[in-house]
Amino acid sequence: MADWSGFVRGMRDAEISGFEQGWIADRARAAGIPVLDDEDLSGLAGRCDIVTAIEVIEHIPDPHEFFRTAKRLLKPGGLLFLTTGNAEPVRDLATWSYVTPEIHVSFFEPRTIVGLLERHGFHAERRGFLRGIATSSDSKS
Repeated sequence: MADWSGFVRGMRDAEISGFEQGWIADRARAAGIPVLDDEDLSGLAGRCDIVTAIEVIEHIPDPHEFFRTAKRLLKPGGLLFLTTGNAEPVRDLATWSYVTPEIHVSFFEPRTIVGLLERHGFHAERRGFLRGIATSSDSKS
């Protein structure tokens, strides 16, 4: 199942949908997750309060098209929330375990994301970096 499915399920009281293409879209719909297609998106121009792309943009060959679409979907003052791996500390992409050819096709540093956001009319707000949190079932509370 796509990474965003838990987020969509958790927001059932809000008017929320996912967007996916390919085989996973049918699988998500079969699981009861509302998933939009390209035609549905065209009808939402200027109607979305929030667009999220959680670990998505690295899969998109044309990030400019993604930002144009997100901007078109958002209401004035709407929020685009995205996350992706940080390529800044990795100078040799061949050594980065995040690089998976034909799956992760675009790589970003904070300055390149900010540049793309600003180029497409967004106001970037850098909130710093957060480390992932690892837990196990035997951890003490």
